[in-house]
Amino acid sequence: MNPQEITKKILWLGIEDYSGLWEILWELNSQYPELAEAKRYELAQSTLQTLVDKGYLSLYRCQEPYGELTEIPFNEVRSLIHNSENWKEPKPDSLSLRISTTQEGEAAYITGIN
Repeated sequence: MNPQEITKKILWLGIEDYSGLWEILWELNSQYPELAEAKRYELAQSTLQTLVDKGYLSLYRCQEPYGELTEIPFNEVRSLIHNSENWKEPKPDSLSLRISTTQEGEAAYITGIN
């Protein structure tokens, strides 16, 4: 397991689409089945927080399924990332959290993350 590889996977999810937090876990579950579930969750949270702190990702609320997206202010992001309920697959007509990679994040993805 390579932290840089996890970072690239999460950035790609935000480039590809407005991916949900649960989709980050799905990706880590499929790529690192040997890691304990709690460890994968911890890696997802900490990596996502680092990427948001660097300005590489933005977080959005979404009315499911695929409703209007509303960007979440930076000062609210930390508590949302560290709430385990926000990482569960949403039910129809509920609110979910989704990520999108910023221009800076796309540049970091292309040039390599340091």
